[in-house]
Amino acid sequence: MLISKLVKFIIIGWVLLFGMVACAPAETRDLPSEEVEPVKSQESPESSGDLIEDNFKSNRNYDDLEIVTLLPRDGIPAIDNPKFLSADEADDEYAPEELVIGVNYDGDARAYSIPFLSSREIVNDTVGGKKIAVTW
Repeated sequence: MLISKLVKFIIIGWVLLFGMVACAPAETRDLPSEEVEPVKSQESPESSGDLIEDNFKSNRNYDDLEIVTLLPRDGIPAIDNPKFLSADEADDEYAPEELVIGVNYDGDARAYSIPFLSSREIVNDTVGGKKIAVTW
């Protein structure tokens, strides 16, 4: 069961990684190697941030890029006041290898189904008397 969850996690990670690369603008994806300057190691950690920032500014021009919005604001509504199954009901409803996000705070435990969250992306809930937002 643990290996099955790990394999699913790795597959999801690779799909997300390749999806991000495939969606990147061609001018940032296909840079010739001579245009990319490697980040040089630094003696002191304080100056490494400056070097990374300088390389970012000098090697990239994002002025011609635009933000494309696919959904309107709040186009995917959050789940407010979620309903939960008992442990016995959940055992009957879900497969043992189904991935969940688990939260346990102050003795109050919740499990949020990742396949279910994939269509809604966020849950507003109260766990152990604290308001939380669970995102996927």
